[in-house]
Amino acid sequence: MQEPEATSLLPSPLDTSPDIRILILDDDHQYGEFIGTYLEITGFLYDYADHPDTFWDLLAKKPYHLVLLDYRLGTTTGLEILKLLAERKVNLPVIMMTGEGDERVAAKAIQQGAADYLVKGDNFLPALPGLIMKAIRMSELQISIARSNEQIRYQAFLLNHMRDAVIVWDAGGLITYWNPAAEDLLGWSASEMVGRLVDEGYFPLFLPEFTLPSTEVTGSTASSEAEYQVRTKDGRLIWIAVVTSRLEDSLETQPSGFMQVVRDISRRKEMEAEIRSAQVTLAQSARMAAIGEMASSIAHQINNPLTTIIAESQILKQQLADNLPAVESIDAVIKSGWRAQRVIQELAEFSSAPQEDHQLLDINQTLRQALTLYYPSLQEDKIDVAASLATGLPAVSGDARKFVHLWINLFAQARLYRAPTTPDRITLRTLCEGVHQVKVEIFIHGLSYPSMQIDDIFEPALIPTSNRRGTGMELSICREIVHQAGGQIQAIQEDQSILFSIIFPGVEE
Repeated sequence: MQEPEATSLLPSPLDTSPDIRILILDDDHQYGEFIGTYLEITGFLYDYADHPDTFWDLLAKKPYHLVLLDYRLGTTTGLEILKLLAERKVNLPVIMMTGEGDERVAAKAIQQGAADYLVKGDNFLPALPGLIMKAIRMSELQISIARSNEQIRYQAFLLNHMRDAVIVWDAGGLITYWNPAAEDLLGWSASEMVGRLVDEGYFPLFLPEFTLPSTEVTGSTASSEAEYQVRTKDGRLIWIAVVTSRLEDSLETQPSGFMQVVRDISRRKEMEAEIRSAQVTLAQSARMAAIGEMASSIAHQINNPLTTIIAESQILKQQLADNLPAVESIDAVIKSGWRAQRVIQELAEFSSAPQEDHQLLDINQTLRQALTLYYPSLQEDKIDVAASLATGLPAVSGDARKFVHLWINLFAQARLYRAPTTPDRITLRTLCEGVHQVKVEIFIHGLSYPSMQIDDIFEPALIPTSNRRGTGMELSICREIVHQAGGQIQAIQEDQSILFSIIFPGVEE
């Protein structure tokens, strides 16, 4: 028996042709033509083959909707042909025709893939058209289901291999899908989450807790997008972008469920924070540059007249007797002149370009130098200092003179803004922070700042001379010195106390 190389595909009678074509294989020529004639009368098209070779040739040349196959075929059987059809992946429904008493063969044919069977006997032909239509419809249904299953498998494959996390839950709130990307992102496996209620096992992970989108609008694929922080299984807080879509069922008035596509945006949030910090630093630098330009102009235009005022006042005082009332006024002029000069000097120093030839410094040593210089002034105001300086700190790059100036300006806050009813003391400590960083904490107890927001504490504010509270530039200068050394400074208010936290990058020697 010759075996064919080609196979045929099932055409859709609904899509390509209103006619249904049947291929009959029966070695009894007269009987086969008799069946074909009956089918033609009832509205079918047919081709007849009385030998397997002819059958395979016809099958390779034309598309058919169904095969009508006799069991007894001389040198072979219908079961052998049925087996070959399966091996050749010929996707056609088959009706096996058997003689009376061959019901066992019919059952075996069904087991091997036949759509139905027909027992030849008296008055069997009227049942044939109904069996054919039933077999064709069942075959089309099976093909449709197979295609749908294949599409579902393909969609599941895509979801399983998406880089974004995908989470699905039904209308009752039960999680039905949790892809591998969700496992990697959040830490919980699908076996741990599928079957759990979203408002118990999933929504509480969100900060703030996630709330379902409105379900008032139906009949669309409306979705909502938002950004949240979530806590992972290992306790980390990460930022995510969430797109939540309703899953609509055309037969229902309410969503059949929801699907979320979740993307990790932690790195983007970090970059945004870095950009905002850089913008703030840039704005601060711009303000400081403007002050620097102003300082240069003021120093040039005011220093010389101030020198003249101070010098002439001192000469005038020497020419007057000490008991004259005018002497007190002259002293006030001299003191005001010196104060104005100190302000000008601060501004001039602030406007000077940072030194490029930084040296490696021991942060503890600069603090000790500042305490040596300023501790007598603190003692005069009965302000205690408790220091805890860590050993083995990395070196820091900077200007030693400016660092000493930095610490003195910060210590001076305890004298300039002391609260009258709070015990005055300064707690000072140094430590390693993170990877190769040096942190300095100066906790000043008993501060009473004027109505100044903590966020604006480092902004320059020229304070009237009558309040004896410095020039108003001290903390601005501190911030600039820290920035020039590549560090960061922060002020944290606690009741009538304040913590200055300064971090510098360490330098490997």
